[in-house]
Amino acid sequence: MTEEEQKAEVAQNPDTEKLWKRFKSYFWVLFVLHLIPKGFSGIETTTNEQATTLFFVALGITLLVALGMVINVGLHAYLFSKKKVYALLGLLGLWWAGVVGIALAYFAVQWVYYKSINKPFPLSTKIIGGALAIISLLLMFSLGSTFFSLSGISNDSTSTTSQTQEWATIETRRGDLSVLLPSNPVYESDKTQNTIEHYAYTATDSDGTIYLVKYENFAEIARETGVDLVGAPDSQKRDVLKAWADSDMEEFDVQNLSSEFKTVKGYPAIQYTGKLIDGRESVNLKSVLVLINEAIYSFVVLYKNGNSEQLDRVVNSASFNSLGL
Repeated sequence: MTEEEQKAEVAQNPDTEKLWKRFKSYFWVLFVLHLIPKGFSGIETTTNEQATTLFFVALGITLLVALGMVINVGLHAYLFSKKKVYALLGLLGLWWAGVVGIALAYFAVQWVYYKSINKPFPLSTKIIGGALAIISLLLMFSLGSTFFSLSGISNDSTSTTSQTQEWATIETRRGDLSVLLPSNPVYESDKTQNTIEHYAYTATDSDGTIYLVKYENFAEIARETGVDLVGAPDSQKRDVLKAWADSDMEEFDVQNLSSEFKTVKGYPAIQYTGKLIDGRESVNLKSVLVLINEAIYSFVVLYKNGNSEQLDRVVNSASFNSLGL
């Protein structure tokens, strides 16, 4: 279709064009509103009550924005198509996945809009949409195992003993890493086809502090999307680390208190600290993500009392075996 034909088509469908402009306006307003709670991460709280209040304010804004996005996407998909089934596309308004996923909702409505004016959907948009779908699924999957670790934080501090729990150096079953952890860590892994190869070790110290060491290999997805991180510049590696950390914090509503790039054993890494709400109590978090080739190693500590110094002990003890990487 030539440019003249496209203009003629739009001229014949002025209401459709107005609907498309309205959808875009509402979409970007809601997108900006969704970013407001991110600014709360820079607000330091000194009491659990303050942290709880801030959490519920952020949660309220997030829920209202999500509802608005569901209505905006579903309503306009229906108005463009005149078919009720297309209103179900509104559910994509819930799929933010670290902000990446919401772009799929935009492209879905754009696709319905193009169909309504008999305009072919651009191939470049299809490719971008496919890549974003893969990336959003990757981010959501990578955070799934961490969720179960967070849910295991003990609320009963009286169950801990006054004795210091014994620590031991464990070597992963994959043979790529040895690291110091509280003894008897819990191991889990997944090598299911078409998923990210990963494993995780979770250990709980005598004071209820949880330590998580996790490995995720996204080499296969990187190849599918044409991303090559092995020889990539440091700036691109930092972008990957920051995106991974931001996704972690957004998924679990972590209030980011600080973050910085660093190196661990010569590999690029990012360290961040934050707070999350467990019931009515705030839980402190410190995490170090290390990028090696096309894999992310995560070292995380979750604690209510005490400090995060033991995570430095864990990270400093890490020894990466190049034969297993």
